[in-house]
This record gives sequence, C-alpha cells and structure tokens, in this order.
Amino acid sequence: MVRLRLFRIRDGIRRLKIDNGTEFDDKAFALVEGCVSNMILLMPYLDYLNLIETKSAILKNTELRDRSERRRKILESCALPNYEKSLQDIFDTGGFIMMANSAGWFIYLIPIFLLIATVRSWIPRGITTIKNLVVLNEHDLRKLYPAVNLG
Repeated sequence: MVRLRLFRIRDGIRRLKIDNGTEFDDKAFALVEGCVSNMILLMPYLDYLNLIETKSAILKNTELRDRSERRRKILESCALPNYEKSLQDIFDTGGFIMMANSAGWFIYLIPIFLLIATVRSWIPRGITTIKNLVVLNEHDLRKLYPAVNLG
C-alpha cells in the first residue's frame, strides 16, 4: 500500500514534467524522481535507530553533508504548482514508513502495558485498603468476613 502511494506520487511528478516541460528544471525533476526511488529502496531500513545513525554519519562527513544540502536546495528551488505538495507527500510517506518500521510491533505491547498500568494502579489502592483492614479489631474483622474462621 505504501509502495503504491509512492508510485502515485512518482506518477504525479512525471505528470508535472509532461505538463510543464522546460519550466520544470531537469535537475529538480531527476532529483525528486530519485527521491521517490530512494524511498522505495530504503523502505525496509527506515526506522528510528537507523535514522539516528544516518544523521550522525551525515553530520560527521562534510562532503556528504554539503552534497545533501546542495541537492536539497535544488529540490526547494522549484516553484511549480503541486510540486511542493508532491515533495511533502514523499517526506510524509517516509515519516509514516519510519513510524511503521520503528513501532509497528508496539501494537502487541499495548495490552501488556495496559495490564501493567492497571495492576500498578491497583497496588496503591490495595495497600491503602490493607492498612485500613489490618488496624481493625477482631470483632470488626468478623463483621467483614463472617464466613471466614478467624480463630
């Protein structure tokens, strides 16, 4: 489904090139089309931990950082209608992929977290009740627990 969304975005970008011809800079067109292809290629690897490592690698490598910034400026220089939306759709899809790859398994942990949270909320209330219970005298305990042999 996500791959198909990227194909639709790529088809929209190609339609922009067909409709606008030379107004759509060839470098910007090649770059944005390459962004979609890279997104498709990187889909299995886009997760939070990999992005942290990638960010660190780009910050450490000035040549790579400069090349990335130059290419981003070319992408951002295009002012065609619907171009910015297509570009944003690519990045939004990448964000969705990252979330799915990073936390897709989280759905299985939600019931466990809910159980733990529920039990943890019971403990303080239970302790309060236990404190109130154990300070009662035997006569009051028999009223609360008539079926239990208290000795």
